[in-house]
Amino acid sequence: MQKALYRAYRPQTFDEVVGQDAIVTALKNQVMTGHVGHAYLFSGTRGTGKTSCAKIFARAVNCLDSQEGNPCNTCAHCRAILEETTMDVVEMDAASNRGIDDIRELRETVIYPPAQVRYKVYIIDEAHMITKEGFNALLKIMEEPPAHLIFILATTEPEKIPATILSRLQRYEFKRIDVEVITRRLSYIAEKQGITITPEALTALARAADGALRDALSLLDQVMAMGETDITEELVDQVLGTAGKLSLAQLTRDVLSDRMTAAMTHADSLLQEGKEAAVLLREWIAYFQQLLLIKGAGKEWKAPISEMERQEMESLVADVPMARLLDSVDHLVETDALLQKSDHADTLFLAAVARLINYASPRVLESRIAALEQKLSMVERWQSPEKAIRDTMDRLQAVAPVAPQAVAPASKELPEKE
Repeated sequence: MQKALYRAYRPQTFDEVVGQDAIVTALKNQVMTGHVGHAYLFSGTRGTGKTSCAKIFARAVNCLDSQEGNPCNTCAHCRAILEETTMDVVEMDAASNRGIDDIRELRETVIYPPAQVRYKVYIIDEAHMITKEGFNALLKIMEEPPAHLIFILATTEPEKIPATILSRLQRYEFKRIDVEVITRRLSYIAEKQGITITPEALTALARAADGALRDALSLLDQVMAMGETDITEELVDQVLGTAGKLSLAQLTRDVLSDRMTAAMTHADSLLQEGKEAAVLLREWIAYFQQLLLIKGAGKEWKAPISEMERQEMESLVADVPMARLLDSVDHLVETDALLQKSDHADTLFLAAVARLINYASPRVLESRIAALEQKLSMVERWQSPEKAIRDTMDRLQAVAPVAPQAVAPASKELPEKE
């Protein structure tokens, strides 16, 4: 059975790890200086190199002939770890070894010194799956760890790790890998595999991976399974079920130009071709992200696209207000959330297209509503003239000063007639 690409091309030294330069430098320096910690947390999204770095680090700290912080992979210790013939380096899956009994058993094992190598290294994958009781048991080991013990916890959800554990770890956050970095790696692997792949196809695969190199390699594996030696962007779109940037650009142009018939026809044709509405929507959101950057950052944004494509996107948004782009993204994100819990994905996608065409700025709508309310108030006031006059007199009397009361002159008594 042929190995999957992500396994066949797993990095074996720190120098082969791509997209995580700061982390690699820190770990290599620790190996070279001998200032190795007793516990580490490697966190970040999937497929960014957490487990690979953990395995490389386990070999590097035990290597008999490390070279600038990298394991030699040829000495007895490195070979034993690579061939998994030593019990001193253990990789555990916390999803299936998460309870207090598992951690207690681990605690009873780690106190013994290593049998073959310098350090005992325990790599705990998906560490956030450990139970509360399991973490409490693990804390007992981390409070007073043996000098020969190193823990490496790997997780995609570091917020679920208790603070008492986090305070005893060196934490390294693995970032999403840039599209350009993934593209270069895919190009290298394609060359090694003896296939020809266009730059557009490489970029399409890198974007679909969403920052995860492992996902990109799995997608390349999937495309290569078609048996083609010349891989184009059209083949990638066909295999992945994506629309492709040309099709998305045309759909976006129809929408922003308020061409209802053309946009709805184009959207329906994509669905009729068998494209998944959820895939189309996520692809469209990513395309609008690029439009936002083109509109907002301008020439300062170093786009991972060709110059011709950049010029087309610039002309597409040149006369489009930023507010409309932002509202469009809001509509698409709302639709994406609805798709997750609906059985009518195609209908929701077509409705999203129609909503983007029948666009009206919320500020314009608010001003129109305010003007209508003012006119309605005026009409209601003058429909009853008597009431309007009475209200006016009441207001005048309320603000008018009180007039002094007139005092009648005292009558003079007439002299009695004699």
